[in-house]
Amino acid sequence: MVSPVETLGTALERREAIAPTTSTKEVLAAIRANELEILPGCPEHDSVNKVLALWRVRSKMVKTRGVSAEGLDWTLESLERLPANDLLEKYACQTSERAAMVFLAKNTGDIVGCITVPRRFIFR
Repeated sequence: MVSPVETLGTALERREAIAPTTSTKEVLAAIRANELEILPGCPEHDSVNKVLALWRVRSKMVKTRGVSAEGLDWTLESLERLPANDLLEKYACQTSERAAMVFLAKNTGDIVGCITVPRRFIFR
């Protein structure tokens, strides 16, 4: 059986070959350094429309607080292009300094979003 870290690593490597971003590079580097912890209960599953609604609200909160959220804008843009009822796998992850939320399309396993923030601003 493939572990969640292996699943994320494979998806992130595919994404890096096509369109690398600061947030995907950050999470992939943490996996390669064996520093990434995936939080218990992951992956969770939810529809695109629920995730998009939540992250539109969180986006405003992040910007109001002045938090550095790598990948937030491209994640929202990516989610907006997907059918509302498509399912996503959501992985909440962390290192000693950063927290990440990674979204994979359930039907393809492709990365459709990756947001990283300072760990003190953990989201779930």
